[in-house]
Amino acid sequence: MSSQQRPPLFLPLLPALAGLALSVWNLADAESVPCPTAGCSIQTAFSIGGISLWWPGVFLFALLAVCALAGQRRAGRCLAGLALLADLPLLLLMLFSAPCFACMLAALCIALGFIAFRAPAESWSARTRSTPPARVLLAVWSLLFIATAGLLVNEMSKPWAIVSPAGQASASVYFSFDCAACRKLIFGMPPDMAGTLAWFPVAESADSATAALAMERALKNGLPMADALREARAAAPASVWQSLSPSWWDMQIRLWINRSHVLRSGRDILPMVEFHGVPDALLNRPRTPRTPASRPEEDLPFLNLDNAGSCTGDTPPGQDCLP
Repeated sequence: MSSQQRPPLFLPLLPALAGLALSVWNLADAESVPCPTAGCSIQTAFSIGGISLWWPGVFLFALLAVCALAGQRRAGRCLAGLALLADLPLLLLMLFSAPCFACMLAALCIALGFIAFRAPAESWSARTRSTPPARVLLAVWSLLFIATAGLLVNEMSKPWAIVSPAGQASASVYFSFDCAACRKLIFGMPPDMAGTLAWFPVAESADSATAALAMERALKNGLPMADALREARAAAPASVWQSLSPSWWDMQIRLWINRSHVLRSGRDILPMVEFHGVPDALLNRPRTPRTPASRPEEDLPFLNLDNAGSCTGDTPPGQDCLP
């Protein structure tokens, strides 16, 4: 049978068509492509010479589909192998920045095509023994893909707010029930101001999940933030049976995710306040007369961050914090 009469290869055709559809979808309407991670926004905005990386994806998967329809197993395998090799630096980039769910789906289509273009099952062992570079390439790609997939799962586990405003929060506050500086912040803040913030409890002791459950119930009953915190601190420690309940473990995992966000910030200090934009107090104040040598930065009020109230991971529970 001549090369023009070779039957189509339907198995490698499937990942080629899936990758082609995904690439066209991203080019036509990237905003509608489901992607739960921040890496999609980074990769969508990235281009080389004004050309989106999804355009090479369109041509690659189109050529793989042609090879599959023409029955060109060797050509398709070589093309998929080169694409798999080129995908290694992209996986490294996502591993050190942010994973892109859509990009990883495209990478998976390339790998599946590479595997599908290999020899049929009856000569699989002989072919793999004769092509160690292909196995090494697939093994290295698999390690990077698995590592990036783990990062993807970790990024999808976003911090959980026990209460947040209906619209965009002006700031995110990470606090614990054992932090004196956190309690001082919550008790001293006006309720209307507290309602503009998103509040993220973190785990610092074995009773944190029990306190968070009590606080969540109080907030659902309409209590303000300060009163809900008092309810949480007055909650009795969980019994052995209560700590085995699914709701308790669900809350504990949420608090651990929030705590990991604080630790990834580089300093184990609470409360941790993340502003979304510049606070109005830093920009609007009576201006002082400028001198010719003054700089624009001198219009900002002075913030004595060295004396900021805070608790560290080394502060014993219940002990007063700084200052």
